[in-house]
Amino acid sequence: MKLPRVTVVIAFLNGETFLEEAIASVFSQTWQDWELLLVDDGSTDRSTAIARDFEGRFPERVKYLDHPLHANRGTSASRNLGISDARGEYIAFIDHDDIWVVSKLEHQVAILDRYPEIAMTFGRLKFFTDEPDLPIHEGVAPLRVPSGVLHPPVVLTQSLVGDAGMLWTSGTILFRKRILIAAGSFETDFPDMGEDAIVWLKINLHFPVYAHDECLLLYRRHSRASGIRDWRKGRIAAGWATVMRWIYQYTQQQPAAVQQWAIPIVQEALFRSLLGEIRSILRNQSSSFLKRYKCLARACVSLVWCYPELINKNSCMQLIKKQLGSSVVLQCCTHDNPRTIKRH
Repeated sequence: MKLPRVTVVIAFLNGETFLEEAIASVFSQTWQDWELLLVDDGSTDRSTAIARDFEGRFPERVKYLDHPLHANRGTSASRNLGISDARGEYIAFIDHDDIWVVSKLEHQVAILDRYPEIAMTFGRLKFFTDEPDLPIHEGVAPLRVPSGVLHPPVVLTQSLVGDAGMLWTSGTILFRKRILIAAGSFETDFPDMGEDAIVWLKINLHFPVYAHDECLLLYRRHSRASGIRDWRKGRIAAGWATVMRWIYQYTQQQPAAVQQWAIPIVQEALFRSLLGEIRSILRNQSSSFLKRYKCLARACVSLVWCYPELINKNSCMQLIKKQLGSSVVLQCCTHDNPRTIKRH
């Protein structure tokens, strides 16, 4: 039996509203040499039945997977389950609420075939929503790096400390499966927040990648999405700081040649993220003044105690001024702009 070139993984949890639309965008691809793995992360709604129905109708192309006892183990563990069952040379992920552009796989398979040295290829995305109160980036998100083959540290630098960062998600990527596995796949310590960023940063520390200057994904914003829930609860800054703490420790464990160029970039990004976490604490109007300053004290102690080497940098005060403004006390009494999300 001929193996598919591409494995597509959709990990889902209670995705009955949008799952069929995501699956339809896979079936609509102009590149048809794929298998589809539907990984159920413990759903309790109709999405389990929807996935099993597709498996029943298309058994040669679609396979349903779930964890033992139908457990909920998080996005990272669910994607890793898909990776472990994947037969394709290349592997792609699409969230259950997103939609691929029809030529997505065709373009990206051609790129990976043409450039055997690259670990993955990614492209642009377009946000959309049916809920007018949600903030979205208008138009197709910019690539913010040159198109073509990019070697470290180009993408890592732009992602962490470049102007405006980068707007991306795993749904825009096609991975070379063997390299994704060699990089450790998805980290289960990050079950549902930051898992994409960890994989993105690990690969861009070590491997060349290809930036494709075309829109490949329609990224849906809706009130039930985990990112929107985290934003509304003020968790984004703390979540990004947690990702950066992990990446900082990971970078320190890499070969000396990687550490030499990567640690200064990651240090600056970590410092910014910790200051961003402090700023978020100061602006959290849902907590009392006293509680905010207790949180602030803990965050500052963490910054000084855990990362003293960051405090000693000459640019420390400039970064503090840029991140927190000239008066952190005044910012205690300000409100976040609900129309702005600074980082994906």
